[in-house]
Amino acid sequence: MALYEPPFYFKGPGVDSLMARYKAKLQAGDADGAIVGGLLGHLYWGWLSVETLWVDERYRGQGLGGRLLDMAEAEARQHGCAHVQLDTLTFQARPFYEARGYRVYGELADFPAGTEYRRFYLTKQL
Repeated sequence: MALYEPPFYFKGPGVDSLMARYKAKLQAGDADGAIVGGLLGHLYWGWLSVETLWVDERYRGQGLGGRLLDMAEAEARQHGCAHVQLDTLTFQARPFYEARGYRVYGELADFPAGTEYRRFYLTKQL
């Protein structure tokens, strides 16, 4: 299910016209109605920005994350978005996103500070 707050508008340096920005919220529930996965993001300037994609460990590997991402991408297309951007950490889901057509465009080492982990920034054209 996709829920969108009413658009709000932003005007700033380098923006020629008003820009509608929507908050995207998708969630998945089990047979008892408990939330077992979800996606939060924003649609703006022709981009879907995925802030969080989460699936309960008991439901991973069953395609739920892919379905949530597919739904968000479809909604983004309907709102005129041409691109998606998101980020992930070394120990998270980089292979999942790359298998879905995302590519790394940036990398931040030592994140969180003092660890061997990295933060990866990925993008995909819709």
